Order: sequence, then structure tokens, then C-alpha cells
Amino acid sequence: MEHTEQEITTAVDEIRVELIRDMGKGIVPQTVVDFGTLHDYVDANTYGGFCDPARRADWGSADMNAVQNRVNAWLKAGQPVPSPDAEVGPSPKAGKA
Repeated sequence: MEHTEQEITTAVDEIRVELIRDMGKGIVPQTVVDFGTLHDYVDANTYGGFCDPARRADWGSADMNAVQNRVNAWLKAGQPVPSPDAEVGPSPKAGKA
């Protein structure tokens, strides 16, 4: 199932808020500059609810890649900060070895 531009943008915004929260808590260092490096600290694929069947179970790889590519670009651009006030899912640190 392909998702709308608004749905993709919403997912990107949720991930950015989750990342800012985790950076503020020291779970993820603020020096992370790409999506791949997030995996050194958390299961980054769970950001945005992509592993939560109640949130985004129907998202295919093309849409998930589009979201992750935008988050990657945001990280590379120095993380222009959105408001971290939104309520989002739990931190993906659970289960990370």
C-alpha cells in the first residue's frame, strides 16, 4: 500500500520528535549524522512505529525507505529542530543489545 505525502511527512515528523527525545535523554548522541549510525545505539527501524502492528504494520518497504531517507537527510543537515512536545511511541532502546 502506498501512502500519501502527508502520511509520509507525519511519520518523518514523529521520528524526528522521538530522536530529539532520545538525544535529550542521552540514549542517542547528538553527534549522530546518519540513519545507519542510529543502529549503534537503538533499533532505529522501530522509530515512528514501524514495528508496531497497531501503528504502521501496513507500510511497505518503499514508503519506509522514503521516510528513513528523509530522516537521514535531516540528520545530515544538522538536525534542524522541530518541537519535541508531541506525544510519540516508546523509545526503541528496548531489546537493543
